[in-house]
Amino acid sequence: EGCKGFFRRSITKNAVYKCKYGGKCEMDMYMRRKCQECRLRKCREVGMLEECLLSEDQIKAKRLRRQSTDPASPAAAATPTALPAKMSPEQTDIVEQLLKAQREVLHPSKEDVEKVTPWPNDSDQSKEAAEARFSHFTDLTILGVQT
Repeated sequence: EGCKGFFRRSITKNAVYKCKYGGKCEMDMYMRRKCQECRLRKCREVGMLEECLLSEDQIKAKRLRRQSTDPASPAAAATPTALPAKMSPEQTDIVEQLLKAQREVLHPSKEDVEKVTPWPNDSDQSKEAAEARFSHFTDLTILGVQT
């Protein structure tokens, strides 16, 4: 978006830039802010064309089209949508199996949770307490991967 926006703004404002360094700047993250003339030249060298820029009217029309197809936009919410097709018994069975598997993965058993190293008292700043906290997080990670 950065160079695209820079190119569009430079062309629409008819900006004229002057290089302080002789017009031979190598474009990188630092120099692109220091030398706008060389940055604009580089935009043209990589193929950006003034003719490809949209007019203000075209931009507004494109924005309206995008809003009408975006399901989160208020205009799209007002348009009725088709109801989803009925699932076959096989599809329903597959969905139920997937949901069951997901519940098993997301919710470990009580026995597994009890195996996790307990969290030490927060006021305990000893080395053993720090190791217990580390073990607690390690156990939780392993539990999440195993289930």
